[in-house]
Amino acid sequence: YYIVAQPSLLFTVQQFTGKVYSSVARAMFDIQKVLRSQKKNVVILDDADTLLVERGNLDYLMYFLSREPSIDWLITISNKSYILSQIEDIKVKGSWIPVPIFFPPYNANELFDILKSKNFPLKDDILRWIAEQTVSEGSNTRRAIGLADFFSKNLGEKYTQEDLKRLSKQYDEEFLAREIIQMDPRKKLILKIVYTSPSQKVELKDLIEKYNEISINFKSAKTVAEWVQDLAKEGLLEINQRSLGKGRGIRREVCLSNVAFLESDKVLTILDI
Repeated sequence: YYIVAQPSLLFTVQQFTGKVYSSVARAMFDIQKVLRSQKKNVVILDDADTLLVERGNLDYLMYFLSREPSIDWLITISNKSYILSQIEDIKVKGSWIPVPIFFPPYNANELFDILKSKNFPLKDDILRWIAEQTVSEGSNTRRAIGLADFFSKNLGEKYTQEDLKRLSKQYDEEFLAREIIQMDPRKKLILKIVYTSPSQKVELKDLIEKYNEISINFKSAKTVAEWVQDLAKEGLLEINQRSLGKGRGIRREVCLSNVAFLESDKVLTILDI
């Protein structure tokens, strides 16, 4: 079974049976029947990180799949190497113990070939520009494909390098806005604290203190520091450390990363939680 994960858990699980469900419990019951009709099964879950959009979706599905005796091999594919750190349910951690395999990112030539295979109505020089820019910025294939699709819809027949840069920035800003809108409310709160801090920088200990003052509705098994680490891994924040002198410890400062950000007023509107 090859399943491409969707932000909605129901849309993800219905790929096993081809049926549309309104109840996750009913869907899981049907999946179990399908799987157990075979003696051995291999399940491949692609784009697994998209299930992180809604809290608990990945935990729920992996809890079910990792405990299903008819599955011999469960292969999970993700563009985000930190996906394992997003599992919160201790029961899932006890049954889903994967062996991670890390593949190097695509180079510009490989990414160009992938874009070319998608048959976008774009010239080769544009596809190569997208591939090279994506690789130079450390972005992933999903971003490159999304940008190529965006160019297909918005780039005119005549264009300059400035047009490519302008549309690329526009796409990244719109993508970032969508990412923030779908983000876990605890991450939103942390971003809001950083954005509203002087010079958009804050010491980690002060961020934790401020978070704990206003996070009554956002309690979690994770610590604030772990959520900050997640945002850093996603490229949204940076954590800088500097020594306070011999025997005096270190200071950790949290600030915005160097990725293309929206203007503060737009971000704060999105982060109005």
